[in-house]
Amino acid sequence: MCGPAGTMFCLFISIFGVFFMGAMAILIGNDYQYVGEWYDATTGEPYSEQKANALHNLWMVTGVWGGFAVVSLIGTCYHTFKKRV
Repeated sequence: MCGPAGTMFCLFISIFGVFFMGAMAILIGNDYQYVGEWYDATTGEPYSEQKANALHNLWMVTGVWGGFAVVSLIGTCYHTFKKRV
């Protein structure tokens, strides 16, 4: 991260990624009918396997975006402190 503008940009993009992927995981977890392939009224093992796999992957991606957000926040705080000193 090269400067304050870069760290702020990365922070905002990471926050957006956390909210978007978290919302997708919540919607799929609640069987929202217009997300993904689950608009069918099908039930059974393939459905539950796909849903579990999708939820696991979405929460993992949300965690990765959260990690990027923490790193970007540290960079933003560093540049803010560096600017004041």
